Amino acid sequence: MTDREFFSGFVYGEENRANIHILRKFVDGNHESSEPILLVGSCGIGKTHLLKTMYERACCIYPTGILYQTGEDFVAVILQRIYEKDERYLINYFKLHMLLIDDLSSLYGKHSTQQEVEFFIRSMKERGIPVVCTIPEGDIAIEPIVTRFPGSVLQLNSPSGDTVRRLIEQKAYQYNVSNLNSKTIRTMVASKGNGFLIEGALKRCAFQHMFASICN
Repeated sequence: MTDREFFSGFVYGEENRANIHILRKFVDGNHESSEPILLVGSCGIGKTHLLKTMYERACCIYPTGILYQTGEDFVAVILQRIYEKDERYLINYFKLHMLLIDDLSSLYGKHSTQQEVEFFIRSMKERGIPVVCTIPEGDIAIEPIVTRFPGSVLQLNSPSGDTVRRLIEQKAYQYNVSNLNSKTIRTMVASKGNGFLIEGALKRCAFQHMFASICN
């Protein structure tokens, strides 16, 4: 199975091919170590979509022991452990095959909690349990989190024009939208691959088509 087949449904181009290959090997268990990974990328670039795809593929390899968790829920567990000084909150994590944490931005400005998370991720690494996290770029508050992350940092690059066009085609098919007007196309191309903006434009277009068919 190729990387593109493995991550079917996730549109990417040459600009992110190396990152995708690393993540594919990570999920397959073909990585040389359990070095934690932090995915950094702009909002809407597809970090959550990519992480959920990794989760789905990992569940096909390991029947149990794969956990996908939002950053907010994960940080809540860490805070609970801090306040109650009870390590039992972390025991279930140490039984996992893989942990995927989506969006660590809830750590912004929480220095003591950041230290606890760093210690936890190192503990997972020592136990040989792979961890993949995501965080949005563009805010100076993420710098301490990125620079002190106890693992590898992968930068998801902005998609090329060709990748954006393929993403638009995929989303248009998903929402059953055809005959896009020039204004909608310009809006989506200008988004530079921001999935939120592209989906928003297509949803509006789909609603307009539906409304027009009802009126006719």
